[in-house]
Amino acid sequence: MPYLAWDDCFSVGIPRIDQHHQYLFSLFTKLYDALISNTYSQQDMALLFDQLIDYTIYHFASEEHWMQENRFPDLDIHKKKHAVFSQKIVEMDKNSLCTNRHQAIEVLANLNDWLQTHILKSDAEFGRFMNTDGRVTTLNIDSKITSS
Repeated sequence: MPYLAWDDCFSVGIPRIDQHHQYLFSLFTKLYDALISNTYSQQDMALLFDQLIDYTIYHFASEEHWMQENRFPDLDIHKKKHAVFSQKIVEMDKNSLCTNRHQAIEVLANLNDWLQTHILKSDAEFGRFMNTDGRVTTLNIDSKITSS
């Protein structure tokens, strides 16, 4: 059973962003399943945490790039929310989480709650913005993302 199952209620109306979110959900589920099964090595667990961290950072950079490119008025607020979450996820003590599965499940549950709320509220606002006046069709979703 997926830990974080995709549902249409999470759709922001921008297919590429929805794909990103679906992949994030799959990473959460994979990590949760690994924690519950207790069959993964500490090294494998650390790799799963790294994948979640790396993809989250990539996703946030992509979203912010698309928001900037389309002059989303709440970009600065959105970036601050991403920064807070990124700080939390980067500061996780992976070694401790890999050896203390109960603690890892609690941390994952908190991150999961944040992500769901963020998608349903903040990302949905961007979706509504992009879907007004047909903007979503002008979203250059494949444009290069540069590091700042």
